[in-house]
Amino acid sequence: MLLERNFYDVSKNPDGKGIRHSYKVDNINGDKIVIDKSTHLMWQQEGSKETVSYTKAKSIIQNMNRKGFAGFTDWRLPTLEEAMSVLERDSKESAFHIDDVFNTTQDLIWTCDPIQDEAGEWAVNYFNGGYYFGIFHDDAGFYIRAVRSM
Repeated sequence: MLLERNFYDVSKNPDGKGIRHSYKVDNINGDKIVIDKSTHLMWQQEGSKETVSYTKAKSIIQNMNRKGFAGFTDWRLPTLEEAMSVLERDSKESAFHIDDVFNTTQDLIWTCDPIQDEAGEWAVNYFNGGYYFGIFHDDAGFYIRAVRSM
C-alpha cells in the first residue's frame, strides 16, 4: 500500500509524496469537519479529546452515529489506508505530519483494520509520521478521528 499509493511513512517510505489534498473545513450543526475533495472522505476535524481503548472507541463512534454528528449516522474508524492517506512527509508548524486543518491533539489514532492472525488493530502516528502494528490490548489508549465516505 505504501509504495503503490506512494504514501509517506517515516521509516518504510520516507520519500513518499502522498496525495495532493483539497481540504474544506466546515461546521455543521456545531460539529467541525474536514472534507477532502481528493479522496471524497469527510473527517472529524478535532477527534477525541482523550485516549481511549479500542472497545471504548467503537462505543464512541456508535454514540456519534446515534446523535447524528454533523447530520450523519455513518461515521466509523478509518481504515489503515484512509488514515495513512492524510499523512504528509513534511511536518507542519505544529510539528505533526498532518495538515494544519486538523486538530493536532490526536497524535496516534485507532484504525478499524485488524492485524491478520493477531488480536489487535493498526494505528497511525501523525506525530512521528508512520503506522504501527502490534497487539493492542484493551488497556492501550489511542485517539479517535472518525471518518465517513461521501
